[in-house]
Order: sequence, then structure tokens, then C-alpha cells
Amino acid sequence: MTSGPAAAGAVRPELLAELQQMTPAEQEVLAEVVRRYRAAPPRAGRPSGLAFVQSFLKADPRLPAFQLPPSAAAGPPALCKRFPGRRQVRLPNAAPPIAAGLQDVLEKRRSSRDFGDTAMPLPALADLLHASYGVREFERAYDVRDFPFRYAPSAGGLQPIDLYVVANDVESLAQGLYYHDAVAGALTLLDEGNLRRRMSRCTLGPPWVAHAHAVLVLVCNLARVCWKYGDRGYRLAHVDAGVLAQNLYLVGTALDLNTCAVAGFHDDAVHELLDVDGGDESVVLLFAVGSRPADTTRRGGSR
Repeated sequence: MTSGPAAAGAVRPELLAELQQMTPAEQEVLAEVVRRYRAAPPRAGRPSGLAFVQSFLKADPRLPAFQLPPSAAAGPPALCKRFPGRRQVRLPNAAPPIAAGLQDVLEKRRSSRDFGDTAMPLPALADLLHASYGVREFERAYDVRDFPFRYAPSAGGLQPIDLYVVANDVESLAQGLYYHDAVAGALTLLDEGNLRRRMSRCTLGPPWVAHAHAVLVLVCNLARVCWKYGDRGYRLAHVDAGVLAQNLYLVGTALDLNTCAVAGFHDDAVHELLDVDGGDESVVLLFAVGSRPADTTRRGGSR
């Protein structure tokens, strides 16, 4: 169905047709998005999908004052997912503190799509996970005696990013999909087998991701942060993902690993691989990692 521009106040026929197919719950969500957009529209520019999303998530004096959601009274959700009955692989104890200087690491940091022919040592993966996103200390917070605080700063300390690991070629670690349980210092095996081809099909670019020794998948667990910050938690979760990505880059460089963040992927293909819903839990970034090749002249897309 097509039509010309709608008169002011009129509902375009194609919009009306879409609305009639929506459930009452879907209509209420859409109505709230529109209400917030009209209450605090962008200062300039044409309406767009991104403008509506931005208005829905921003803080603005023209919008109702922020209040803690009712769920906040129940306390924070668990900061790590649990998979009863699944086998856990304990990660080796962390190595001594990283001795590399920050300036030296910043100068050497590159994104590289080139990985060595030999397997990545499990201790190297363990050190990367621990120093980037492991538990630094336990303190009392949110009425919890031993609340875990990690090496990556996070909104409210709630750590809404879950890390999954697709292990392709890691010594002493079976190929497959794992969940990083930072509190337990372990990887929980979710799906065993060679996932190189499937992981590669999730990406938009060339299949070089299949050659990474491991691919880390950063997933926003929105319930964990929206519990406290409401819808604005969506923005905070993505900030946290960026902080974690920088940690992974810097720690990986200090450990002499090659690393490369990957933003080009088919979201729902990744969601299917991880068995997450794509709503409350959604992928935000892939991060390929592996040992460096023996021939240091190879520079596969470094930058």
C-alpha cells in the first residue's frame, strides 16, 4: 500500500495497517517511545529511528524525573550466569602482575587479524580473562557481604557484560563454546565441537575469524543494569562494553597476543549460537584473540 504525504494529524494507511497487526503490549511500548520523543525531540534534524531511540534513553528535564525501578527493592541480579549440570574448566591461577608499562603497551597496541600456527596456551587465555575482566576484590555492597568487583570499571559495579568464549585452538581446552564465570575463575562448557565455520558465518566480512585461536563474545545482560538504572541502562551497558574492549586490547598487547575487535556480525546468528534471546541479552561485540605468528613480518590487517 502506498500513499502520498499524510496531512497533519492524519495516520498514514501503511502505519495504521502495521498498528492493527501489533499486540496491545507492542502498541503500548511504541506509544511510550513516541511520547518520549515528542516530549523531548532532538534540537535539529529530521526524525529517524536513531532519534527515537536516543529520545527514549536520554535524561531530560522535560521528561519525568528518574526513579529507581520497582525491581530495585529486590536487590541486584546475580552477576554471573549459572548453568547447573554443565562441566566447568578451572582456569590456571593468574600469572604474576603484568610488568609492561602503560605507555609501552599503548604504543604497541594494534588490531591484528593474523594468528600463529600453534595453539594458544591456556594460561595466556586465563591471564587475559582475569586481568581484563576477572574479580579484583570482594567488598560489601548492595547488602551483599562479598560483592565481586572486577578489573573493568562498570556502571554501579553491576558488570552487565557477559563474556562467552568460542575456543578454536587453545591448549588443553576442548573446542567449543564456553561461558566465562569470573567469580568461579572457570569456563563453563556449553557446546563442545568445532565452531570455526559457524562463527565465521556469523560475521559480515572475510572468514579470517575462523583462524583466531579464540573468539570472545561480549553480550549485554540488560536485566543486570536496568535493575538499577531503568531503560538508561542500555546506554550504560554499551559504555561498559567499550571499557572492557579497551582492557582486552591493552592486556592482550601486554601478554604478546594478537587481538582484533569485530563489530561486523549478524546479530541473530550470534544469538542462536549462544542460545540467548536477543532482547534482554544481546551481542554487542566480538573479539578475536590468539598467539602471534612466528614470522613477525606478517601483519594481517594490523592497525
